[in-house]
Amino acid sequence: MASFDLWSALIVVGVLQGIFVLGLFFIRQEFKSNTQWYLLGIVLVFFWLQLEFLSIRWPYTIDSMLFYGTRLGSWFIIGPLLFLYTDSFINKERTKFAGILHFLPFIFFVLILPLFYADFFSFRQIHYGMLTVFDSFNREPISSIQYVYSVVFVAQFIHLFIYLVISLRKVRKYESKLADTYSSYQESELRWLRFTIYSLLGILVLASVFLVIFFLTLVYRRHLDYIYVLPMSFLMYIIAYKLMGANFTIVEPSSKYQTSSLKEEAASKYAEQIKEYMISQKPYLKNGLKLVDLSQDLEIPAHHISRVINEKYGQNFHDFVNGYRVEEAKSLMKELKKPTLLEIAFSAGFNNKTSFNNAFKKFSNSTPFAYRRNLHS
Repeated sequence: MASFDLWSALIVVGVLQGIFVLGLFFIRQEFKSNTQWYLLGIVLVFFWLQLEFLSIRWPYTIDSMLFYGTRLGSWFIIGPLLFLYTDSFINKERTKFAGILHFLPFIFFVLILPLFYADFFSFRQIHYGMLTVFDSFNREPISSIQYVYSVVFVAQFIHLFIYLVISLRKVRKYESKLADTYSSYQESELRWLRFTIYSLLGILVLASVFLVIFFLTLVYRRHLDYIYVLPMSFLMYIIAYKLMGANFTIVEPSSKYQTSSLKEEAASKYAEQIKEYMISQKPYLKNGLKLVDLSQDLEIPAHHISRVINEKYGQNFHDFVNGYRVEEAKSLMKELKKPTLLEIAFSAGFNNKTSFNNAFKKFSNSTPFAYRRNLHS
């Protein structure tokens, strides 16, 4: 049995913190959406994986068979949970019975296949796939299921990688649709989605490093587990904390152009009409301006406006509106010296400082502070 050291203690702290935050969440509020359940599922899988990890490092003599080896195949759950979390986040609680199909690899390899081997659960430590098939110090007889689970052990990481890529593409596609529909939207929630995906990708990379070292040396070194288990404990805590104050509402973009039959002549006319309206009426000063608002004011179908802005101005709706806001901010900087940059941002139609800074740098290649300093120097 491996020793229980400082790194194991840090993992215990991470697990306990996660349990504490989750406990507070259950006490203070109820789960009201599938989105929250999927995120909780990821936390619980991490929790179980770390219990398995700690059970073989605990300094006291305990029966660890309940946990040992259960990480084999458990990674098959994380990918589907992340995908369904992303999908429900974006599609406003759209649920499908077909979602169960995503868990078939886990159901088959972890729940069903072991039933055909009577001693699998009693001797899970012996049958723990790669540990006995490839470990050069192993002298135990090799059973067929050990070879099967050696492949499964590697396949679960490939399985997770595929789901991470699909989820990331889904987020990027959705963000692109949002930019075509809204001048301002809740970027923090999209950043959280990307953070979750990239964090899991980072853990997967670290786990892959562990596998590469294992294959190169053909010797299992338990201490190398720390390189991915420790980051997992911290991510579990962060996700649990997110559940405490999560805002799972997100806007729904319109279908791009729908079945637009816009003619070139009409498109040019709309382009001039939109430009004239933006200059004369300054609708961009409304920080919650949406594509549908512009559509109602101009009496032009929203998908026509989106298409005209994309094709005639080479921008999405978000950048198109923010371009006018940046010019408005520049005008305010020239006219007024006393207001703060944040006051100018709000006056120009931005709803937060981050959006203002990002848009200003994008259109001016300078920060608002530097631009204003050079303006009055």
